[in-house]
Amino acid sequence: MNYSKDFTPQLQGSMDVFNKLVNNLHPDQLEIQIHETVEKWTTLEILRHIAFSEKPIARLIKSVISGKPGVSEEFDLNRSNEIARSKLQNVQLDGIKSKMLEARQMTLELLPSVQSEDWEKTGRYFNQDIMTVKRMFELLIWHQSHHTQQILDKIG
Repeated sequence: MNYSKDFTPQLQGSMDVFNKLVNNLHPDQLEIQIHETVEKWTTLEILRHIAFSEKPIARLIKSVISGKPGVSEEFDLNRSNEIARSKLQNVQLDGIKSKMLEARQMTLELLPSVQSEDWEKTGRYFNQDIMTVKRMFELLIWHQSHHTQQILDKIG
């Protein structure tokens, strides 16, 4: 089965919600703390995270499709997120929007190239779970929607 036609509208829909959120944010909402955890991520930090994490997910999917095993067993997702958070601290909304658009375009271009037999190929995902290409696409979509909803819930 080919899931490209199922995922395309979901990707477009989550991108629409993301764009609406970003375009309607007020400057005072950018520093609202969204996560109550030790990391205490703000709206702006989560938007950076969303925008800059999609390309690595798409590259991972492409890698698994080509027969590679996925991320290494030593990969540390929390450490990776913190390193990225530190490196991206100067990226503002315009950079976030353009990076997200670029990443989503890459994902949408990848979808039609996925063959029916590729959807069940498996590899190690960033959280160390072994999962199918189909599940990786589902998580990619969920990731943006989940974090966007967290921001919307917090800022009202």
